[in-house]
Amino acid sequence: MPGAVEFLSYARARGVRVFYVTNRKAEEKEGTRANLLKLGFPDVTDETLLVRTDPAVSSKEPRRRQIAARFRIVLLIGDNLNDFAEIFEQKRTIGERIAVADQSSALFGTRFIMLPNSMYGDWENATYDYNFKLTDAEKGARRHSLLKAIEANQ
Repeated sequence: MPGAVEFLSYARARGVRVFYVTNRKAEEKEGTRANLLKLGFPDVTDETLLVRTDPAVSSKEPRRRQIAARFRIVLLIGDNLNDFAEIFEQKRTIGERIAVADQSSALFGTRFIMLPNSMYGDWENATYDYNFKLTDAEKGARRHSLLKAIEANQ
């Protein structure tokens, strides 16, 4: 993401501790660290790079709590609502996701910074109502109908 390294380096230079919380697996930690360092991200260490250690638990909440036990979290940056708070982690319909995001609207832009990621994310699962058995054609039709519904409400 353009500007990410510069922003985090700016924050780090002003005494902000930067943490990288990812759902990458423990066996991917070294590769992730190498990639972050290669790109110039600041302060990538065992303490600051927190990967998913329990394959059965994808929630980032325990890792956020681990950080909050020692530091005051001033900003969360992510490409998925699940990156911000536990309340977003429940399987929800598109409408429910919008309602929960609306309830937290004051936090967006102040405490939560959402980065665009059109490639993947939990948002995509919600468009299929978490029905992973749909065919590609059925998924395409579902996306199309949701876009039409959004367009009609504009």
